[in-house]
Amino acid sequence: MFMAKRQILVRHMLLILVLYLIVVFSCAFALNWEGQLLLRFKSLIVLDPLGVLSNWNPADADPCRWSGVGCSNTSSAAATPVVVTISLPRAELQGSLAPELGSLAHLRHLNLHHNHLSGPIPGAIFNATQLQSLFLFSNNFSGSVPPDVSRLTSLQSLDLSRNSLSGSLPASSLANCTRLFYVSLAHNSLSGRISDLLGSSLSALRSLDLSYNSLSGTIPETLGELSSLIDVLDLSHNQLSGVIPATLSSLPENVSVDVSYNNLSGPIPREGALAAQSVSAFLGNPGLCGPPLSVLCSEPPSPVLNIGREGSRGLSRGAIAAIAIGDVAGVALICIVFLYCYWRAFSHRKTSSKGLTSSNTSSIGPTTHRPSWLCAKTASVVTDAMPEAFDQGELIALDSEVTFDLDELLKASAYVLGKSSVGIIYKVILSDELTVAVRRLGDSGAHRFKEFQAEVEAIGRIRHPNIVRLRAYYWAVDEKLLVYNYIPNGNLSSILNGQTNSEPLRWAARLKIAKGAARGLAFLHEQGTSRKFAHGDIKPSNVLLDAEMEPYIADFGLHRLLNIVGSGVPSGQGGKTSVSSRSSTGSGVSFSAAAVSPEDLQYQAPETALSKGNKPTHKGDVYSLGMVLLQLLTGKLQVLSPASEMELSQWIHAALQGKEPLLRIVDAALVDEMHRADDMLAFLKVALACVTPQPDQRPSMRVVYDSLSRIATLPVSYV
Repeated sequence: MFMAKRQILVRHMLLILVLYLIVVFSCAFALNWEGQLLLRFKSLIVLDPLGVLSNWNPADADPCRWSGVGCSNTSSAAATPVVVTISLPRAELQGSLAPELGSLAHLRHLNLHHNHLSGPIPGAIFNATQLQSLFLFSNNFSGSVPPDVSRLTSLQSLDLSRNSLSGSLPASSLANCTRLFYVSLAHNSLSGRISDLLGSSLSALRSLDLSYNSLSGTIPETLGELSSLIDVLDLSHNQLSGVIPATLSSLPENVSVDVSYNNLSGPIPREGALAAQSVSAFLGNPGLCGPPLSVLCSEPPSPVLNIGREGSRGLSRGAIAAIAIGDVAGVALICIVFLYCYWRAFSHRKTSSKGLTSSNTSSIGPTTHRPSWLCAKTASVVTDAMPEAFDQGELIALDSEVTFDLDELLKASAYVLGKSSVGIIYKVILSDELTVAVRRLGDSGAHRFKEFQAEVEAIGRIRHPNIVRLRAYYWAVDEKLLVYNYIPNGNLSSILNGQTNSEPLRWAARLKIAKGAARGLAFLHEQGTSRKFAHGDIKPSNVLLDAEMEPYIADFGLHRLLNIVGSGVPSGQGGKTSVSSRSSTGSGVSFSAAAVSPEDLQYQAPETALSKGNKPTHKGDVYSLGMVLLQLLTGKLQVLSPASEMELSQWIHAALQGKEPLLRIVDAALVDEMHRADDMLAFLKVALACVTPQPDQRPSMRVVYDSLSRIATLPVSYV
């Protein structure tokens, strides 16, 4: 009896199992081939704490409805949609990567960054030859980079950084991926040399990050051939040796080059892109010397002519006499040149009424005429020169590229861009090819020329692609002028506030502006040794933009100069304060009022805004930039006012915790770019770190720039 019941129970269990298997297999067979491949990926995930794969159900015959799966129709309108995207970033997935994903013939984007995936990267993944972006960074992958990557001839973006990859750099394989424009293999354990092929083959490359590895050998000269590079060349924290190739100077000036913490030696080439780098780009190389490092390069030993007993055997007495006569003639010629230069300098000092010269700059002819644009009060355009006597002064050039003289400057057509209690700004058109911006400071500070000269020359030495260059200055008792490069596309404030006819900024442009501004300020903060530079007045109107939306930091050092010449109204202005900084739609400098407006106060750090007489600080600049970043993201000025600061904070933290959509925070113009939400959240975190009330808890400007660079260089974030 007992045995009979047991047999019946076993039969029922077998029947249930058979029915279950029939259901499962019927569902599975209902899936198309791609759905079955995706289920294979799920089967190798051992932990899914957030449940992102919970709806990857074999009972659902349409994998295009599964989380993180994106599909697209093929060329045939009647065809079934195919899988083109798998995007599961920050999902905390644990497991390994299924090689079957390489069989997804139409897969273009594989985005699994910031998970806990481990094991080797299967070579079969690279059978998906349509891949355009592969983001596997911030996982636990080990082993070498498969050479099969060479099959991805359509690949544009490759990021395998922050894993545990080892072995040599697969340069020969990567060289076959000629469409690559973004490569990051940083923070791994890669070793060996950097092949010449990277520079000679990847002509489309815009960003290359190989930092924090164990790469050795010399830096290939061919890296200087990466003419499309516009973002980063980071070779820092490796074991590279030898000299820095002079060919790297040929890279575009906007490129951030970092070779710090290697074993490099020799002088640092100071031309092109290398001249724009700060001291931090070269630190940690005991053998490097020359600017911007404080280590001086030793002079090579001068060749000594040995005419002793052995050396004189081949020289006749006539030859020795000729050498001696030549030496005497050379010394005499040097003396004549020296005396001539001294006579010219003495004569020049006698003719100059104030004796205003510079030992480190070139002066360009004095004048005795004041043009009409220096007398303008309200006119928008001035075209005629109306001579009026004033004390003689000089235009002092701060670089050798200044080819105009004072007469040309003062007689040129000029447009008044704005004015207030601290002076007037002009757009001065010297020729079809040359336009400059001239700031008129005022007529005070007549007895403080040496202070003024020291400050303005320090400002003039700052050369960076994201800082407006001061080209020349003029000093006289009743007039002080600053001549800057002219930046033609206005400032960030006018664009964000809709005061121009331009279209709303796209996300890529906002990232570019944020990164460029941070890069310029980071360079500024790292200049000097005994004297550290800070800006002190970072706000949207001080971020100028060119036609390519490249940002330029304006008005650096202006507060120091105003303290010297005084902040009074220039003569003839009647003590009135008129046009605000927003009226300046394009210049080499922005326009700052002597009194800080309520709108400007919101960009000031709490420790600066609540007290008077504080000097600009690095942490204050970080706070100000953070406020600019928030405005870049939100597109709103009013949400940054003190009255609604708490509300903004609540919105941000709610979005970060997933309780409120990011859509409620970002600028309405970015709504159609919410596929970049992951990048926007990272951007938001950087901005929040900058505006921390406690100065010591804010990051350095270099950290801000590095954080923004990691966001900006990702071409797309599929979320």
